[in-house]
Amino acid sequence: MYYLIYSSTSGLSVKIGTHSLTSTVTGFEKSVTVAQVIKHPSYNSITLRYDIALLKLSVCYCYLF
Repeated sequence: MYYLIYSSTSGLSVKIGTHSLTSTVTGFEKSVTVAQVIKHPSYNSITLRYDIALLKLSVCYCYLF
């Protein structure tokens, strides 16, 4: 489980195209920076209700299986 507590996207990136965070590199992985974090409008930081967000990437990326 991961928790995202950021007010800034500076230095924030996601790994795309991987099946396991602990496996060796397969050549299909790509690190993409996050342009915007869009929190759920009803998010409550005390109760953690609606603890979900969208991550808008800095580039459009299409991953084909």
